[in-house]
Amino acid sequence: EVADITTLDAKTLLPSARNVTQGPVNIQMTYEGMAVKGAIEMQGKKMPIEAKGEHSFVSDGAALAVALTTMKLVPGMKATATTFDLQTGKPQRVMLSVIGSESVTVPAKAFEAWRVDIASAGDTGTTSVWVEKANTRRVVKVSQMLPQGMGQLSYELTK
Repeated sequence: EVADITTLDAKTLLPSARNVTQGPVNIQMTYEGMAVKGAIEMQGKKMPIEAKGEHSFVSDGAALAVALTTMKLVPGMKATATTFDLQTGKPQRVMLSVIGSESVTVPAKAFEAWRVDIASAGDTGTTSVWVEKANTRRVVKVSQMLPQGMGQLSYELTK
């Protein structure tokens, strides 16, 4: 069983906590400004997490996709953000690029959406997020290439 729960600040959408459980692994983190603290517990061993970034951390994964729905997206827009990379235990800069407007069809229906690609300097995979252009600004699709060619994850809006 896998659970990945991120708690976001209601006003800033910055993370305040993240708890990940995957089989025997339990990761608990707290975010405070430009710092991340916590621990990884696995098979009775506890490894501390402590990292500082140059900027406030944003969460990766679904929480970052939610934050995209609040941004004014325009073709060609680029932005950078700092996430915490669980694999390296270090801050990681990610580049957000608005590729443009695309028609995307998912089980719910067809949408006009902004495509935003998220990439990092390391080989941690690439993520594409499609954000509905209409006022509801929902995330309608996410496609993520996993690191080192380990596969692909996809999420799509359903009925």
